[in-house]
Order: sequence, then C-alpha cells, then structure tokens
Amino acid sequence: MKTSARFLIQIAMFASLTASAQNETTDFSDQAEPNDKTRQAMFNLQNPSAALTAGGAFYVSNPDLAYEIDAERAYLDSEFTLFYVRLKSGEDYQMPGRIRLVDQKVEVKVEGEVYELDSRAVQTVQDNNGRVFISGFDPVGRIKGVQWYEVAFTGKQYRMLIHESTAWQDPPQKNMFDTSEPRRTLKRVTRYYFISPGGSVEVDKMKDVLNNLRGKEADTAAQYVRKERLKNNKEDYLALLKHLDSN
Repeated sequence: MKTSARFLIQIAMFASLTASAQNETTDFSDQAEPNDKTRQAMFNLQNPSAALTAGGAFYVSNPDLAYEIDAERAYLDSEFTLFYVRLKSGEDYQMPGRIRLVDQKVEVKVEGEVYELDSRAVQTVQDNNGRVFISGFDPVGRIKGVQWYEVAFTGKQYRMLIHESTAWQDPPQKNMFDTSEPRRTLKRVTRYYFISPGGSVEVDKMKDVLNNLRGKEADTAAQYVRKERLKNNKEDYLALLKHLDSN
C-alpha cells in the first residue's frame, strides 16, 4: 500500500469511535438528579399528596432518554473492507475503509491507525463491491452539510444518486409493567435522487421520475413502466433509466 506525507496531510486524525462501535451499544445518557429545593418544598407541605394531585408545587421530571448506537446502523457496512480512493490531485490509494452514516464521514485504516478522509480532497471512493461514492451537497437543498452519495446510475443525460443516513427514533410506548430503560435508537434513512437536464428531484415513487421527464422521453418512460409493471424500488428505478439511456 502506498502512503505518503502528502496523503497523511490530506486526512484528518479521527477522534476514535472505534472502541465504542465494537460493542453493540453505547449509552450516552446522564441521569437527572432530583431538585433538592423542590423536594424540600414538597415535604414542608402539610399535605404533599394534595400538591401532587393538584399538579402544584412538586413533580419529578423524567431523566433524558439514553441514546443507543448500533454499529450495524451507524455504518453503511460496519466492518472495514478494501476501498479504492481517488484524490482530486489524481492519486489513487487502496486501504481498508468504511462509511460512517451518523455524521457522513469516511474512515480509513493507514498502518493500523484509523483516520477520517477529508472529503474536500477526495474525488471518488469505490468499495470492494464496485459501488462508487462521491461527496457533495444535497441536490435538492434540504440537508445541510457535505454528504456521501452512491452513484447508482450515470447515463448520457440522467443520473441517480442514493443517500444513506441515520435518524434518531423515540422508544415505543411502555406499559406499567415494563421497567426497562427507554432508549432512543438509530434507524436507517435511504433517499434517492434523480438528476436530469430538467433539474434534480428526490424520488419517493416512480411518478417522481416520470414527472421530471419531458416530451417523447416522458411518453416512452410511461409506456415502459406500464409494460414492465415497475414498482417503487431501486431496481425498477434503475431499470427505467437504463431503458431510457439505451434509446
């Protein structure tokens, strides 16, 4: 593997999450301490239970929810696999890497140490499965900051990008017999973007692609969708774009 002083300058040291990610979950919660003055005020009352039922002087606030980080959701692939990294300067490198979804960073291992790639210096990242990733801003301007996108399709006129990220979801409602600690957990969020000469659109259904086509291609696409009974999924989006590109 080729490593150089220039490359090491182009990547920033990663404040490691590696140790915590090796465990299945990590708890970042702080338990809230009762307010001593409020508790004292309650016990000074002649009838504390009356204050409770009246919602007056005393109540106990719930502690903040714990946050549970699952490595399987925090990373596109939790294990390091071989990455092919091309810098904007034209240099190519091979090294173990993985994409961290929680904050849209690429981690790589160089001589046993874990680093974070500087997305400003990287042109493309390709994983061992042939998926190509680029960094950039949200094509429709809804998400702030630089994100990583899989280039799922590139044709003569059209392009499809896939964005994988995470979001926090609250725990389900508990019944009175459930004494487990409530935790917020990560969930995966997948977004598709169709990019054409007419602009960029986030794709939720096949009609989002069709509505962004014009003229003969719109008619051709609609006919193909009906003929092949295409659905609202990645494989069918790509099948349509490949059909349009071949014509």
